[in-house]
Amino acid sequence: MEQIYGGEPRAKNIKPKRGLSIIELVVVMAILAVLVAMELPKFLGYTQQAKLTRLINDGKVLEDATARYYMNHETWPKEGGEAAEPLIKTNSIAIF
Repeated sequence: MEQIYGGEPRAKNIKPKRGLSIIELVVVMAILAVLVAMELPKFLGYTQQAKLTRLINDGKVLEDATARYYMNHETWPKEGGEAAEPLIKTNSIAIF
């Protein structure tokens, strides 16, 4: 046995404790799980609101494009006609 300065003698082959134990890791993971569970509904609400906002804005873009088409051609665009092709090709219409 070797003498530790100011303490009790200890065996040479015993190493000091390093790292975290399994119990400490489980406690940390449980705390993180509780925090995620508290914040997840808020996050999902924000994504739903963002989808709704994008849908409303896409409707305004279509309304504006239809009004401009009418001003230029003095007729309403036909369903699925030439006026819809640029919008579909640029993915400005969001389908949910």
